[in-house]
Amino acid sequence: MNPKAIMDKAEGLVMVESRQIQDDYVEVVFLNAELQAWQKHLEMFLGPALKPAGHAPEARHELMAKPYGGIRTGQTLYGKEFGPHRIVALLWPWQDNMNTTLKMYYEKG
Repeated sequence: MNPKAIMDKAEGLVMVESRQIQDDYVEVVFLNAELQAWQKHLEMFLGPALKPAGHAPEARHELMAKPYGGIRTGQTLYGKEFGPHRIVALLWPWQDNMNTTLKMYYEKG
């Protein structure tokens, strides 16, 4: 399993912008109206959020998210180990309250 494989199975999910979709890194933007559908999709592969939106990040969350911009209270972090790697996904809602950025990547285990 890799980030691109998770995206390949995102049938029916709408993206506003596809910035990058590679085996080891994904960055896309979607409308907040689609947030629940995207969360269900991520949970299907990565399990429940390790840090849901509205909860303050713990030190371990900050370490996981640091290479790609960090994690804040209003953001969501998912993560699951796949062999020697972990796939991490970050949901960053925009200040416009209309869009969210999804970043998904490998983290060495």
